[in-house]
Amino acid sequence: MRINDVGNLDALFQVQNNEQRQGAQEQRQVEQSNSQRDRLEFSTDSRNVQSLVKNAGEAPEVRAERVDQIRNEIDNGTYNIRAERVAEAIITGRIVSTDA
Repeated sequence: MRINDVGNLDALFQVQNNEQRQGAQEQRQVEQSNSQRDRLEFSTDSRNVQSLVKNAGEAPEVRAERVDQIRNEIDNGTYNIRAERVAEAIITGRIVSTDA
């Protein structure tokens, strides 16, 4: 088989090359667009939460001996509640009401 019209083949190769270049360019644009959209930023709230979680993990465990002491005082009727300390804790926010 003999191909007489070589000029048409050149035109076909040019069209094919142009399509490949255009496809590669479109792919680069999609990748650039995705890299611009996909961004992760932590808000100050999330940083605060991370800090609180870290601090909670570093906090001392419940002091079992102190809990036992208070429990014994309550059982014996000798536990003394100091109203000034309770009021101070409420004012400073160390005691939070669970009532809705």
